[in-house]
Amino acid sequence: MITDEQVRWIALFFLFSFMDEKAALMAAASATAQFKGQPPTPGPLVDESARRVQMIRVLRKVFESNRKLLPRNRPATIPGSVWKIPEGLDIRAWSKFQKDSSDGEVISVVLSKILGFTDYEIAEGLNISIGTARYRIGKGMRQLGASVRARA
Repeated sequence: MITDEQVRWIALFFLFSFMDEKAALMAAASATAQFKGQPPTPGPLVDESARRVQMIRVLRKVFESNRKLLPRNRPATIPGSVWKIPEGLDIRAWSKFQKDSSDGEVISVVLSKILGFTDYEIAEGLNISIGTARYRIGKGMRQLGASVRARA
């Protein structure tokens, strides 16, 4: 069973990671189907945390399989989008951040700062050490900050 919150995580993850509505919707549909079909992972983690780690694993897998389909030079806006972007919101800094950062940093920042996953869940889900997860989040936030300052 998949919850509304989990569907929201999936949709936001791919929208912020891809900045391409068509690709984000296709990837989100794929990730939702994959996540629905998985039984909860038994293990030392508490059930909710285990499901969150499992979600990150599915998101990473679908991200990696769909990332190569995206054009390298994406626009700084989402033309003709059905997503409601607040009036006056400038997403060029986010687009610059994506271009200047590695996929690992973008994924880590989206998971941590937008979706609210813990460093531990990110490390487990991406199959990296907690130190690497924290490094990617920190480096990504510094690069995002530099992108915002460059826009000002």
